[in-house]
Amino acid sequence: MKFLFDKELWSEILSSLRKNPTRTFLTTLGVIWGMLILIVLIGSGRGLAKGISSQWGDFATNSMFLWGERTSIPYEGFPRG
Repeated sequence: MKFLFDKELWSEILSSLRKNPTRTFLTTLGVIWGMLILIVLIGSGRGLAKGISSQWGDFATNSMFLWGERTSIPYEGFPRG
């Protein structure tokens, strides 16, 4: 905990921020932009998943779908393949 309350360390950090205002601004802008994009992407993904789930969630829960394709052996007069 001594590290957090070291007055010399905090004065060095603040003086570095004051000496480089452009770098400080661009770094802050980059962090804010990255967090904003992360929030938007996570929100979009969850919204899309919820929308698909609500739209298709109850679709054919008690159903089975069959598609007539090809047969590997002849059956009742139908040829193989």
